[in-house]
Order: sequence, then C-alpha cells, then structure tokens
Amino acid sequence: MPFHLIRTRATLTSCASWLLVAALAAGTIAIFATTGCGNFFVPPTTSTGTTGSTGTTGTTGTTGTTTNDYAFFTNSSGGSTLLNGYTVSSGSLTATTSSPYSLGIVPQAMAINPANTFLYIASDPSLSTGSIYGFSLSTTGTPSILNSGAALAVENSAAITISADGKYLFSLNSLSQTLEQYSINTSTGFLTSVGNYPIYQASDGGAIVPSTLRFAPSGDFLVATLGTGGANSYGYSTSTGALTFATVINPGSTSVGIYDVAIDTNNYVYTAGSNSTASPGLKVFSGNASGVLTLVGSYNTGTSGNAAHSVVVNSAATYVYTGNFTDGTISAYAIGSGGALTAVSGSPFNAPAGVMALARDNSGSYILAEGYSSSSGIEAYSIGSGGALTTTATAASGTSSIYPVNIVASH
Repeated sequence: MPFHLIRTRATLTSCASWLLVAALAAGTIAIFATTGCGNFFVPPTTSTGTTGSTGTTGTTGTTGTTTNDYAFFTNSSGGSTLLNGYTVSSGSLTATTSSPYSLGIVPQAMAINPANTFLYIASDPSLSTGSIYGFSLSTTGTPSILNSGAALAVENSAAITISADGKYLFSLNSLSQTLEQYSINTSTGFLTSVGNYPIYQASDGGAIVPSTLRFAPSGDFLVATLGTGGANSYGYSTSTGALTFATVINPGSTSVGIYDVAIDTNNYVYTAGSNSTASPGLKVFSGNASGVLTLVGSYNTGTSGNAAHSVVVNSAATYVYTGNFTDGTISAYAIGSGGALTAVSGSPFNAPAGVMALARDNSGSYILAEGYSSSSGIEAYSIGSGGALTTTATAASGTSSIYPVNIVASH
C-alpha cells in the first residue's frame, strides 16, 4: 500500500518547509509533521532501489553513522499513530526536528539497526493492516520514509529485532505464530524474505502470545518471549545467518506470562514475567554460544501483582532493571558473580503509571521508561554509582492502554 504524497506550501509565513500529506483512502496512509516547520519525512532524492519484499523501486533519505544519543517512543503525546523522537543529552529529553511524527499507522514494534542508519516500524495487526515499514535516519535522528511509503514486508508482526551484525531483521508473526527472517540491504534498507522458523509452546505454559524479540550483544543467539506460552531461544550462525532452535523456557504455570527479555554482554539472559501474585517477576539464565539457556535464579518484583512486564540491563552489565506494570515502579538489582542478583538500595523506584517499556540510552548513563500519562508518561533516569535511579527529565505520553507502548534507542 503506497503512500501517495502531496506537498503543500505553508502560506503567509516565512517557513520554507513542506508538509507531507497523504489521503487516508483505498490503501493509503497519511504521513505528516504535526508540529513546527521541520523536515520530517522530507521528500528524499529519488533513485532506483533494490527489490524489497513488496516493491522494486524506492527512495532513500539521508543516512550515516551517528554518535547522537536519541530515542523514539510510541503512543505518546496524545495520538496512537504518533512517533516521538528525543535526544537524550545529559539526561534531558529534547524533541528531535519536527517531532512528534504522524505515521498514519498504529506502531506495534520498532527496531534500529546497529549502525543507526535505519529504523523499522511494524504496524499493529489488531488495529490496522499488519506491515513493516522502513525509514532512513539522519545523523540527528530524523527519519525519512523508504520505498516511496510502501511497506517493506506485509506481515502481522508482534515484535521485531535486528541481528547484532546488522544483516537480518527477525519478526514474530502473531498470525502464523512463526519467527520470520528478512535480509537487510545495508545500502537501501530494503527487506527480502529468506525464510521462517517454528516457535514452540512451553509444556507447562498457556497459549502462545508473541511478545518481544532480543538479540544477544555477542551475536550468539536470539530470544523470543511468548507471553503465557513461555519463551524460545535460537542459536545464530554468523556465517550463514541461519537460526537453530535451542531452548524452551517454561513459565511455571498457565497463569504466568513472559513478556520481555534483556541480554547482557556476558550472555546472561533476564526475563520479565508475572502473574497475580507478582511471582516470579524476574528470572536469570546463563546462555552459551549455541543459545542454550540454563536457569540461574528467580527473583520476585513488585508487590501488587502483574508486576514485571519489561526489563533492561545497563551497558556495563552491572545492573538490571524491571518495569513493574501494576505497581508503577522499577526494581533494580546489582549483577554479581555467576549472574546472582542483589537488590539495589532504595529499590523499587517510582516509575510512570502502568510502566510497560524500558530501554537504555546510547551513552549507557541513562534508563528510559514509558507508561501512561498526559504529562509524565515518559521518564529518563540517571544511573548512580550503586545502581540507584534518579529522574532527570519527563515528557508526556498517551493515556490509552489500548495502544502499544514501545521505546527504541540508538546504539
């Protein structure tokens, strides 16, 4: 479904920027800047692109490796189809050029490639046609639509991630309940389907609910969380790009879900899961180069139940944090020898109400959280010497829990 772009000049102003508009009709999606006169999705230089999964020609915007520290948030600032971009300079949250951006789709999942040159967004299949769209990223984090606005892949994707070598995008298909693989053209950002893999339900779990995907920083393996269906791990071949199934993680009960996963540089895996008694909350596994996971320990998080729905580990692999949905808190743990955890003094820390997503920034100095609030649903925290969190900035987010909340940060 291509984006049909109409350029209209702002009148009676000195602003020389263009507003991109598309008619929302018969397979078209609107894209426009919602604030200011910046260059969101500026018409890029037209060129012939390599064949993508749904088209043969496309356009590319400005790309380049950036050292800028920025992050994108969805379901924020009052619109379910909005994408908010912020630079995270010294812990502040400063809107990027023309942010927030209107996508015309409800974003379900996001991923940035390791080179920080491409952003991929999967639309929510339960609220709109499921597809994966691509954007080039400028060195200041401004996105420009790829492939003339056409989807790079048509798929009901619940979660996406990119391999540590930047060669492949993986997607959890919520309809077929398979793990899809696409090669990434590193020049154009276009996707080409190369196959799929089965996912497996835990023997003591409930229904499979595809939730998140994470690649180990080492590049050794991939972990897929499946809600009440548990989680799967797959070894990754850097030579062929192929996955090999390795482990099923059992949630322990049909009422327990595993909703998120973080992996540190030492191949320790941290899963966030919960049930009505807030147990176990956080589990720790050691992973080997083949993606086989071995349980190290379990830790309770939160106090009110339905606690841990998100998890992130700092870049130094010294602290791990869980976002506790019902409690509106973040639990913090110091990572010790063998992956053993010790609660950080002052934990749990206050978080946005209904916190559903966590991330770390590019510098490694800050943790980012998002929940639901018209004034402070997005929050940035500095990481203290003992792992304690201190709020450094807040921003507004949407208040409707119907729409997905996601954070993706530059690498």
